[in-house]
Amino acid sequence: MLKDADATAIYSSRGATGVILITTKSGRSGKTKIDFEIYSGIGKVANRVDMLNPAQYSELRREAFANDGVAPDATTAPDLFEWGNKATDWQKKLIGETASHTDVKLSVSGGNERTSFLISGTYRYESSVMIGDNDYDRAAAHFNINHRSKDDRFVLTAVANYSTDNNNTPYTSLGYYYNFSPNYPMYADNGDLYWYGTMINPLALPSQKYNSKTNNLIGNVTAKYTILEGLDAKVNLGYTYKTMDQLQIFPEKSLNPATSAGSYSYFGNARSTSYVIEPQLTYTRNLWGGVLSALLGGTWQDNQLKGNQLEGKGYSNDGLLESMMAASTLTVRRATDRLYTYQSVFGRLNYVWKDKYLLNLTYRRDGSSRFGPGNRFGDFGAIGAGWIISNEPFLKESLPCMNFTKLRMSYVITGNDQCDDYAYLDSRDSNSYPYDGISGLSPTRLINDTFKWEENRKLEVGLELGFLDSRILLKTDYYFNRSSNQLINFSLSSQTGFTSYRANFPAEVENTGWEFDLNATVIQQHALRWESGLNLTIPK
Repeated sequence: MLKDADATAIYSSRGATGVILITTKSGRSGKTKIDFEIYSGIGKVANRVDMLNPAQYSELRREAFANDGVAPDATTAPDLFEWGNKATDWQKKLIGETASHTDVKLSVSGGNERTSFLISGTYRYESSVMIGDNDYDRAAAHFNINHRSKDDRFVLTAVANYSTDNNNTPYTSLGYYYNFSPNYPMYADNGDLYWYGTMINPLALPSQKYNSKTNNLIGNVTAKYTILEGLDAKVNLGYTYKTMDQLQIFPEKSLNPATSAGSYSYFGNARSTSYVIEPQLTYTRNLWGGVLSALLGGTWQDNQLKGNQLEGKGYSNDGLLESMMAASTLTVRRATDRLYTYQSVFGRLNYVWKDKYLLNLTYRRDGSSRFGPGNRFGDFGAIGAGWIISNEPFLKESLPCMNFTKLRMSYVITGNDQCDDYAYLDSRDSNSYPYDGISGLSPTRLINDTFKWEENRKLEVGLELGFLDSRILLKTDYYFNRSSNQLINFSLSSQTGFTSYRANFPAEVENTGWEFDLNATVIQQHALRWESGLNLTIPK
């Protein structure tokens, strides 16, 4: 979360709800270096819940019926009349396996003073304490290269990450059935799984196979060129491609015959593509006894998601459940095709005068495809000021133990477009009630093209103090936040045909508070460093 209001402004809508900055590993110049690591371990359920044996369980059940004044019979209490006294430790049976995990890492790095590189790969395998095929494995590769020209005017950084996951973890945890009736029979007399009424048999769940395969490619290239002294041009290019294929099968032997109409399968797939282009110009020069920095940039982002969820039924053989083509009936349960486009231009001026007085001005104009025509663009900005009082001669003379003192204040207006794509449009979906053999359409969303950007206004005042060569640092902040035009789903009476619609909430939500942060370096020696921190937040 970005605490400082002025720091939030440069990200605007993408920083309204927080920013995560990820720095990947990079190679270092020098001789080629090879690193290899391997780690392996095992795991078991260390503690189990103490359960009743069949005799204790039967006594408790009979006492419960007596308290209710009801006489049990074979229909209401099969565990007392039909299932016998053979006990099953369901915890040991379902989650008593030994899990294992292995991690392998290999990296190669090196280069010279102009070009450095890093190539690394990782592999992880882990199994589960649950019975059945529940293994998970993941492989990933990382590539990073940094290059600088001889005249230091051109700098290039390229990063690529690829990962693939194969996940067979079941969608239902078998640990949920730890308290199943201890005398519930596992198998019938003919050797098949035992079923009673509409109850489930936990041993059937491992045969309900689940598999998810995910591939993720992330690439980023940053190029910087010094056009003139103090004037730099920079462009950041990002690309992400992610695929996911899911399969879930329900064989006939895993389903209760009293409630099942036969075996079936679920198929899912999704493809996500994202592009980001961010050109920037920065200019720095000495002016009027200070340093002026200017930034002009833009952002173009395009996200596209396509996917399908299908259900297959009518298989002639359970061995064909993994094939969509073998299903006699294939139904599309859900189809997704979404496009999100984000565009922005922004500028920032920063001026530092005599290393004591600071001023920041930021402006952004953001556009989002999630709003209707006429409301897609919003104007946001910030102003921040700071005063490093410790650089004033009068403070250095009067308080020599206080080596750093800074007073700062900032005010920012940011926007938020975190809502569903196409939420401003009315939408229709094919229904499951065909007329004359033709599927019809039914409305699924109410139109409202008037809602616009959510706005967040934040005022913050802070004081930073450093004592004893900054071995003791104290930060005090007061913040005042107001959120308006919040994007929510307004409730409607179902008689209208819809239960809600997207709109801006007309009220304002206010948050204020104090934050205190104290850090101290208790010991600082060549081989030993001890730091302690204390923070206090008083929100309202």
